[in-house]
Amino acid sequence: MTDPNLALNEQSCLARTYAIAKGEEIVCKVRGFTPQQIASPCESFGPALKDQVAALLLKSQAEVQKDVSSFILQSGLSPAQVTETAKICLSVGYRTDNMEVAIGSSLLLAVLGKGA
Repeated sequence: MTDPNLALNEQSCLARTYAIAKGEEIVCKVRGFTPQQIASPCESFGPALKDQVAALLLKSQAEVQKDVSSFILQSGLSPAQVTETAKICLSVGYRTDNMEVAIGSSLLLAVLGKGA
C-alpha cells in the first residue's frame, strides 16, 4: 500500500454509500409515510445526541457507551426500533452531509452492537 490515507478515504466512502443504500432500503419498506416524513425526525438526532457526540473527545469509550445506553433507555423505544431509526438517520445524515446526525446515529448503532 503506497497511500494509506487514500485507502482509508476509499473505505470511508464505501461505508457511506452502503449506509445510505441500507437506510433507503428500510425507508422503502415503511408504508403510509413519504420518505421526507420518515427522514424529517432525523434532524433532531444531532441536537438530541450532541452531548454524547461531544463526549467522544472528552470521555472514555466506556463512559460514552454508558451515556448512549442511558439515552436509548430514556427514548421509550425498543432496541429494534432504535436500530431501524438509527440506520435510517445514518443514511439521512450522510446523504445530507449532516455529520451530527450521522455520528449520533453511529453511536446508537455501536452501543446496540449493530453494524452501521
